[in-house]
Amino acid sequence: MMELDLEVKAQIEAVILERLGVANVRRVDLSSIEISEENSEISITVFLNEDADPNELARAYFGLTGDVRRSLGSKWRSFFPVITPIADQKACA
Repeated sequence: MMELDLEVKAQIEAVILERLGVANVRRVDLSSIEISEENSEISITVFLNEDADPNELARAYFGLTGDVRRSLGSKWRSFFPVITPIADQKACA
């Protein structure tokens, strides 16, 4: 089973917090990161604060996937990050 090392996970967390804003993100769930070799995907769940600014989040999401993908490094270059924001136990898409 493939797994991201702690350094890569920390880089992912830092990129997401920087882009979405610490005030908007309750936590990046690093323990729930799933890697699908079959689909070449890395699933990442981000829990948002209840009072997160939807306009700010929308602007910040533009380019987030590319930034996370770059933070994965060359080893994970062929994998696509699927970032799922959750607020109040509901996925925000």
